[in-house]
Amino acid sequence: MQGQGYTSTLPGCRVKRPGLSSFETKLRILIIMSDTSAFGIWAMLAFWASAIGGIAIAITWGKTRGRNPGHRDLLIKSLNQRLDKGEISQEEYQRKVDELPGRREE
Repeated sequence: MQGQGYTSTLPGCRVKRPGLSSFETKLRILIIMSDTSAFGIWAMLAFWASAIGGIAIAITWGKTRGRNPGHRDLLIKSLNQRLDKGEISQEEYQRKVDELPGRREE
């Protein structure tokens, strides 16, 4: 039972707000709902952007998985430094160079 000047947020709950007509109350509720509907649109856009972005990142990660991130020249330079310092033997150096992906220098 809504009457003049009463607002109801829950069924059976009547709150008297003097000075507000039923139209004014409905207008205020409509304004509040339109403000929160903008949040829903932004939340939906954020959800879909993160979902699509996550899928794109997963695909990119899947494609590069198993590949060596460093360039062959950089890895050979690092192996040369380790060989010069005596950290690895000549046989180990040659084995690691042969295992490197990419083109082989002859």
